[in-house]
Amino acid sequence: SFLRRTSRASSWPPQELYVLPRAGHSGVEVRPAVAADRPALCDLVKDLRLSEALLQDLDRFYESRRDPDAEYICAHYNIENFIYFSHHRREELAQIRHLVLKSSFQHLGRHLFKEVLRLAGRSCLFHRMYPSIQGQERTQNSCIHHLDVVLDYAVPVRPRRQILYPLEELGINAPSRRITEHQAPFALSLISRKLTLEPKVTVNARIVVVGASNTGLSFLEVLCLW
Repeated sequence: SFLRRTSRASSWPPQELYVLPRAGHSGVEVRPAVAADRPALCDLVKDLRLSEALLQDLDRFYESRRDPDAEYICAHYNIENFIYFSHHRREELAQIRHLVLKSSFQHLGRHLFKEVLRLAGRSCLFHRMYPSIQGQERTQNSCIHHLDVVLDYAVPVRPRRQILYPLEELGINAPSRRITEHQAPFALSLISRKLTLEPKVTVNARIVVVGASNTGLSFLEVLCLW
């Protein structure tokens, strides 16, 4: 159904383009994955390096159809600076785990995530970014394209100060384990319906911070989370 368009002799990298006009398609359908799709998906991703991780995420989606760590995120990060958590159902919150987005379309990523939210019935997407280990290359966190591109469309969320609960003394009155369990530290970014409709302004001001004191690091943190 596609029309083949060859590249010009001067183009680089050399590649071919296949175009499907709107009037030429016959019923393209987009729907959430169902359990019956798993065998076909296994065959589709079998050659990817993180295929097992993708299939595990898929099974977790089949099992609960929502992000199991939503309570932990809401308790440890100030997401209510951007959304009212009480106005969103738990199944409307999701985490970005894998991404396929060619670099030539990244400038349209904001519209892509807006449609992802609409089609998936979600109101908010989270992206976790873990610190890299010194001396090692950046680890791949998605089967196809690295998730760092999400940062161009998301906003950083400030972590909350935590209360150190005496869990043994509180007993059955202690908070849920989903909130108090220890997890590796990560930075959190958020994409919501409202944010996809607001253009982000690029600030090119250059600021030099002299010294690596606690004050200087705190100042940088405020700038990054502004």
